[in-house]
Amino acid sequence: MVGGLMLSQVLTLFTTPVIYLLFDRLSLHLKRRFPRQEEEA
Repeated sequence: MVGGLMLSQVLTLFTTPVIYLLFDRLSLHLKRRFPRQEEEA
């Protein structure tokens, strides 16, 4: 039981930053691919 808790803790601490980095890179990629065109009023 303690091993399962430790495994889930390690997986959580590992996967959270990885998912954050993936979404960060995805947003940078999308911003480069589809730049926002600002309209002048």
